[in-house]
Amino acid sequence: MEHAFDSQLAMRAFEGATVENHGDPLRYQVHVLGKLRLPTGAVVAADPLVFPDWPPFTRRVPAGRYRVDVAVAHLATGFWMNAFARLTFSRAAPVSWEAAVAPDGAADGYGVDSGTGCFMDARTGVLCAGWFRGNEMLVEFLEERVLKKVDAARPSGVSGAIVRPAFWRLASLACFTSGRGDGTYPSFFGLDASGNPVQLITDFKVRNPSG
Repeated sequence: MEHAFDSQLAMRAFEGATVENHGDPLRYQVHVLGKLRLPTGAVVAADPLVFPDWPPFTRRVPAGRYRVDVAVAHLATGFWMNAFARLTFSRAAPVSWEAAVAPDGAADGYGVDSGTGCFMDARTGVLCAGWFRGNEMLVEFLEERVLKKVDAARPSGVSGAIVRPAFWRLASLACFTSGRGDGTYPSFFGLDASGNPVQLITDFKVRNPSG
């Protein structure tokens, strides 16, 4: 079953709003991670440490470098976690939303087993999978590089970073912790009035501060 995406909540989250949720305040804070390279325009959202060769979405975007930011939810319990991750293709405001669909037609999202999600170009994922296949040292290298950069940002309240694996000059990954951890997380394209993609948001299903 497709996840019910609350686009209004997502937009408020990326405005840094505070909302009431189950009687408790839920405060959002936005952190910009940087620019992500998409040399082919085939966008992948995946767990890069476990499923680097996850297939790209069927909808393509123009090749380029695009801003990535995360909306961090500060919970009433005192904890904080990433609620949404966003890839922005245009300054235009989205007027409609559609589920980001995989080649097999699935729209339920990607699986996370390492507590880490990402946006990347499909070419980057293929290169990662090819380099790491059967080579545990290279797998450990990526894990160390990703987790070290993400963990280094935690003291400032940022749960993510742009990571460049270094084996291909155009390769980069926008990595971030995935909400409460492992699970399945859907993504959604925001479209302008002409039906062109202006944003891609992954929803980490952070809703209930006391949950």
